[in-house]
Amino acid sequence: MTACSLIIRMDNLDNNFPTSHHDPQKLILGQVKSNDLVATTDNEIYRHYQQVTSRLVKPLTLVEKFVLVSLIQMNLRPDLASPTSSLHMVTNLSRQKEYHAYLGENDLSWPYLAGLEELLIKHRSTYRLLQFASWLDLYFKEAKSVGNELAYFLKEQKDNLEKHAILKNTFLKAKQPLSIGETLPHIPYVKLIKIFHSKHRKVKHQNTLLPYHLPFQNPAYQGVNIQCNYNFGLYDQAKYYIHKQAVPNLSVGIMDKSGNYLMGTSTQNLTNLRPVEETFLMAGTPHQDNLSVCFIKNETNQSQFSIISTDSRDPGQLIYHLIQYEIFNSKNLLETSEYLNFPRHLFLIDPLRMVYESEKGSNQQLNRFLSMNFPIYHADSIGNLWLFASFEKLGQHGIVTDSRKQYFLNSPVSTTK
Repeated sequence: MTACSLIIRMDNLDNNFPTSHHDPQKLILGQVKSNDLVATTDNEIYRHYQQVTSRLVKPLTLVEKFVLVSLIQMNLRPDLASPTSSLHMVTNLSRQKEYHAYLGENDLSWPYLAGLEELLIKHRSTYRLLQFASWLDLYFKEAKSVGNELAYFLKEQKDNLEKHAILKNTFLKAKQPLSIGETLPHIPYVKLIKIFHSKHRKVKHQNTLLPYHLPFQNPAYQGVNIQCNYNFGLYDQAKYYIHKQAVPNLSVGIMDKSGNYLMGTSTQNLTNLRPVEETFLMAGTPHQDNLSVCFIKNETNQSQFSIISTDSRDPGQLIYHLIQYEIFNSKNLLETSEYLNFPRHLFLIDPLRMVYESEKGSNQQLNRFLSMNFPIYHADSIGNLWLFASFEKLGQHGIVTDSRKQYFLNSPVSTTK
């Protein structure tokens, strides 16, 4: 426990957050203006989404728009936006914040589609997935290109793709993986949804949110309310949720001018990939998700934040550090983005050590860590955080994405203060 106590003291050294630390040009954020704000990992996803919505006769609700872009994602990212992928959704609709996780119970589970169907039912949409599938088979006919991340995945998985005829024929050309810009075939959406309705319904659903009470003795924090998808109080005792490895994931978010939003993160373990039914979609294996979500409300400042953390062996620890830095005191979107992009550190055990983005940090911060005589290792990048923020006094609502990964925002804002 000596080392654990050391960790807590080290974190407390860093509560004075320097909000002018980063080059503003590296910050990635978008503010809702007249149209919805959409954040994806690839501008191709948004381009196809725009094309399809422009051809629909009736306007869609925010929930329906989210379902549509999530289905489009499947064709462009068949590795991670697959029927067998777990789906985590963070929503703020009509001032009601919720977290929902749809997880695979066995190899026959299709949680990605189950979660989208349940979302439509819960919010009383007049449409179901089969109607969206009909639209996509009709209007989603343009050529679909391989993006950067899919191209990298195909290169890494070449040997595994060759083991399955349909994956080999789809993703390998002249025995080489498809490269950036090459064409993907169209998913037969109606056929896929009919298969889903016929035999792939059993999934696990989780929606737990637990309160986290700040340990700091400060009257000013009485108006700060925090809820997370697991017990963050254990971090105060230096008890960590450390996984063997980070699980690959894919995210998409949408927000309207009233501050309503939905975000979906899909994950799956693809170490033993195989095709889904007779399609080129890829099936993974059920796994223990390592994804962390927290809702933060600062009643004094009239601000709210929803933070989603992935791409880490302990994603909750990264949100915990942001809470210690007092991200809930951010005054606007730009300041929030500076918190999000501040150099990170992560404590690991067996052996006890810390990894730290030393090249992003200041000499003062590095010397502070080194003075503790604690094993420190450099990391180029730690984790991936998404954040939805609303500042009622400013009438400002927006999405902040992580500069450590490539994202596309349809309505980016100037990062000049």
